[in-house]
Amino acid sequence: MDRIALMIIGAQKAGTTSLGHYLGEHPALVESHLMEFTWFTDPVAREAPIEAFMERFYPATGVSDGSPIAKLSNLYMFDDAIARLREHNPRCQVVMVVRDPVIRAYSAYTMACSDGWTQHRPDFFRDLLGKAPDDELHRLFLGYGHYAERLAAVRKVFPPDQVHVFRFEDLERDPQGVCDPLFKALDLTPWVLRSKEQVHNPTRMSRSARVATWMHWLRREENPLKRMVRGIMPYTTYQRMALGLQGLNRSGRRFPPMDPSTERLLSAYYLERDLELQRVTGLDLSSWTSIRSATAGAGT
Repeated sequence: MDRIALMIIGAQKAGTTSLGHYLGEHPALVESHLMEFTWFTDPVAREAPIEAFMERFYPATGVSDGSPIAKLSNLYMFDDAIARLREHNPRCQVVMVVRDPVIRAYSAYTMACSDGWTQHRPDFFRDLLGKAPDDELHRLFLGYGHYAERLAAVRKVFPPDQVHVFRFEDLERDPQGVCDPLFKALDLTPWVLRSKEQVHNPTRMSRSARVATWMHWLRREENPLKRMVRGIMPYTTYQRMALGLQGLNRSGRRFPPMDPSTERLLSAYYLERDLELQRVTGLDLSSWTSIRSATAGAGT
């Protein structure tokens, strides 16, 4: 079984699903059946060896014909998972897509509302900013935007030439321009993307909050029904069925935009972190909410 050639490690709600699909178009690469390759972070998944997990995630004939690529949109948050990834895949190319953390935080929150494990509240982030950084919700919705800190942790484990950082804005505007250097890093021939106009995994409001809550329970790894069904149904079939039912419960309605006062609070929270990320990566982040707001304030 080939090792993972490229791993997209984050960030959540930064286009990682789309990037995985774009890269998977290359005939020399094999995209996994399922969206999130959780073996490196999930102790339940690691009850089985990684080879068994690979067989579950990749088509039996595909892996032998190409190099596997995988994605886990929160892997960058876990030091032990980063080390585990390097241990099993020492030559793996690691990709991190960073998105304006103010926008990312709200997108992640609305996704959680859509998926049924919390309810939409206008004061959610105001309350969250008052919690300690080690609070689980604080980490999930605010800590996931601490990009510079987490990138430093990744760079301690992987050589610089194996770590690639892109802006979400560039992936959205020019997917080919993001994929080309990754194809080159993998020593692959150029490939022209066919589906670069397609948006994957968009967030929409649920038709029924009750159904969304039930679907969230159905997909949880510790769900006894999920474990039972594994014995009679292929894991990928179960996951696709759950995702399909979840999709049927999503409407075409978007969530309301973030309240301006909340945006100001989050801008102040992220400003120094965003400036540090700009410094260590050389990326132009001047369009990000925190830096833009600070620049506008300095000019008044």
